[in-house]
Amino acid sequence: MDIIQASKNYVEKLIQPLEWLDYHRYNHTQEVYDRVVYLAEKEGIRGEDLEVLQLASIFHDSGYIVSYDNNEDFWAKIAENFLVTHGYSKTKIIIIKSLILATKHSYLDPKNILEMIIKDADMDNQWKDDYVEKMEHLKTEREISEWEKISEQEWILRCKNMLKNTRFYTETQQTERDETKQKNLASLESQLH
Repeated sequence: MDIIQASKNYVEKLIQPLEWLDYHRYNHTQEVYDRVVYLAEKEGIRGEDLEVLQLASIFHDSGYIVSYDNNEDFWAKIAENFLVTHGYSKTKIIIIKSLILATKHSYLDPKNILEMIIKDADMDNQWKDDYVEKMEHLKTEREISEWEKISEQEWILRCKNMLKNTRFYTETQQTERDETKQKNLASLESQLH
């Protein structure tokens, strides 16, 4: 079994018991992985750079098994531990950890095309036609993690602000997702009273 498939199997087993995660389930990991592969191809990324992107995308949300908020450091450590036990290159592990840490919402200035790709892939759900459905799943998850009900108006405002403040980094994402972003923003605006 190759390192990509072994990593997928491992992370799926890690996340599986977290049934209360209504959004950050393994299907989100798979969606991010698929978008990473797609964006990498469009942006001309291949070989070892593609492999480290794939691995970072697989592990990018595995830290939820430790903590809901501020868990990117846990994600990076989980990836490192798994990859070291599989004899993976320490140099590549350092790159993977930096890519995972680049998925922090507060990390606003990607340093290279690999960081741009993983950020765009992780936030891709915001630019898709099923945005409203995905955000309902995220709302349920946030209510459980915050131990309080979030009003519809508060949630719509949070989503609107998230959409307005999240930007595209790759040319591919800018070209393919801007129209849907504007449509989703307009939909949220119309729901605010």
